[in-house]
Amino acid sequence: MGLVKMLLWGDDEAEQEIDSILLDGDDVDSGRDTVEMNADDSATSFPIPSTYGPEESIRLTQEREAAEVRERDALNVRVGNLALAIESLLRLLKEKGIVTNLDLSRMEQQVDLEDGHADGEYHPGLSPVPSHCPKCEARIPSGKRLCQLCGHSFPAE
Repeated sequence: MGLVKMLLWGDDEAEQEIDSILLDGDDVDSGRDTVEMNADDSATSFPIPSTYGPEESIRLTQEREAAEVRERDALNVRVGNLALAIESLLRLLKEKGIVTNLDLSRMEQQVDLEDGHADGEYHPGLSPVPSHCPKCEARIPSGKRLCQLCGHSFPAE
């Protein structure tokens, strides 16, 4: 019961009792430490799950951080490739006199609004949600795909 009190309520006496037991002697049983405790004159034994040592924790953290750096670098390369392709296409269209800056600005605004949000981002595959339910004419809050009044759903296109 002392361990439970310590874990749940931070009981200082129970914590000291556990510390003294752990310092006095640990038994190794199939890769796990076992601690015997006496609570209310009954012996109880419970396994302590093995945890990573400091070196193992540091190594795992470094591996995870290295994987995140590799993923971020790969994404940066992909973004750079896309930016190069877009800039090349825009310059070519302008040089050929096919589009003007005003045309590009208008199209950018139109494409931005295709997902229903003027947020300066393009999210392909998101369809706009109607502002009013086609079944009952109730106003639909932004981002909802279900009429809260009649239950009519708006499937993603």
